[in-house]
Amino acid sequence: MQMLATVTASSGSLVDIDATLFIQLGLFLLMFILLRSLLFKPVLGLIEARRQATEGRRAQALSLLEEASRLSEEVEEKLQKARKEAKSDRKQLLDEARSSERDIMSNARSSAHALMEESQKKAESEARHVVAELEAQTRSLAKSVAHKALGRPIQ
Repeated sequence: MQMLATVTASSGSLVDIDATLFIQLGLFLLMFILLRSLLFKPVLGLIEARRQATEGRRAQALSLLEEASRLSEEVEEKLQKARKEAKSDRKQLLDEARSSERDIMSNARSSAHALMEESQKKAESEARHVVAELEAQTRSLAKSVAHKALGRPIQ
């Protein structure tokens, strides 16, 4: 502080304009040009390259997000389509199974009906045969009983 007071007291101003001012100004400009070309431009170039790389990566990320969204929508559409096809196929298979069941049941009923008719005819035929045999035996037995009861043969 004392030094500042001495400098201002001796000359009256803080900065003296003389040859050293121009030398300092020249040194400042020389240092500015050197630092600008050796330090500032490369550092600013690195910063700019990093900014461009970051923007490029952001654009790429946005593009990938849009692509993922589009693919997700396509997959969802395909899933919906597959579900509809599966539902349609399932309905068609159920209809075919029901139709096949009706055909099988109809055939089974027809076969059972035919079998019952055949069995009934066979039973009726056997019954007629048995009745005919019983009638023959009844006549023979009646003749035998009448012969024994009357004591003489009957025709």
